[in-house]
This record gives sequence, C-alpha cells and structure tokens, in this order.
Amino acid sequence: MEAKRVCKDDGYILVSIINHDMIPMTETGYNVDWFEFGAYDKETLKVTNRPFIFFSLDESRELLEGRDLKIENTIATDGFAELLGPKLEEMSEFSYKQYLRWHLSRCEKKELLGASNHLLFVCMK
Repeated sequence: MEAKRVCKDDGYILVSIINHDMIPMTETGYNVDWFEFGAYDKETLKVTNRPFIFFSLDESRELLEGRDLKIENTIATDGFAELLGPKLEEMSEFSYKQYLRWHLSRCEKKELLGASNHLLFVCMK
C-alpha cells in the first residue's frame, strides 16, 4: 500500500469507501423497482461492483486491518443526506443548520455507520 509506505510513522491515512449495504436504499429512492431490475446478485444480495467497487463495513475493516493499519475512527460522512437530498434543499437556514448539528453529533455512532453511502476511516500507520 503506497499510502502506508510514504506516511510518517506517527502519521494518519484517511480511507474513504462506498458502503455496499446502503446502496440498495439510495438506489430505490431513484427507482422504486431497483430490487427487481437493479445491478445486484438476486441470491447473495451483493451489489454489482460497477462502475464502483463497494465494501461493507466489516469488509472495509478487514481490508485495512489486514494491511496492519490501526483504525482510529470511522465516520459516516453523508449519513442520510442522499436519501433526504430534495428535502435538505427545501429546509430553512435554521432547519438545515440544526440538521447538520444532528448529523455531526451522530456520524461516529457505531449503530448508525451502516446508514451512510460513504464511510471515512481514520487510520494510523
């Protein structure tokens, strides 16, 4: 892993992934029949890796720990934002600021990590 090689001994490596387990929810927001016609294996329920490569939360942890990186923190960077997209645009300034406060106060909660399209892993070498 090139990032690990060039990182200082006490440095951080940030790794962002697309969460496999949230993709069906957001895709259904765009196409109500995604579960009928969507790009996933109907038996295993695994999303097809195209045009991106998707990882579950557990797969991501295994990948990083398997490269001897210590995961310091995991952050749900967008949380429910993609599902709420049009509604976020309609919010008053006050409502939007409160939504951001809510998101930022919960984006590191373990029980909510799977409910985000993107995850950020803060790792140490």
